[in-house]
Amino acid sequence: MVGTELLVSFVVQSMYTNILGEKAVSALMEILEREEDILEAERIRKESLTRLINLTVRTTYFTFNSSINEQIFGLPMGSPLSALLANVYMDKLEREFVKSPLQPRVLMR
Repeated sequence: MVGTELLVSFVVQSMYTNILGEKAVSALMEILEREEDILEAERIRKESLTRLINLTVRTTYFTFNSSINEQIFGLPMGSPLSALLANVYMDKLEREFVKSPLQPRVLMR
């Protein structure tokens, strides 16, 4: 490292529960807008896909100690979609960081 460089490490804890579903879905929709051919090839309307994903993200019920509970914040734990949405959201944050005036020499994920 050069004298003017700084090593920064970001640790993400409890990622799923700390990412708002709306922001994660918004990041996914940005990708789908850039890659319009994905939806066209599958014959899925963007509005329909958005509604389905939002429904999945808002359905956050789980069972613990024989009682039904609702997760009130973040992406649903245990949902296969949560991993995808979390990665898409983190990718968006990284892209925004790289565009900032503070340019990283090395970026590892």
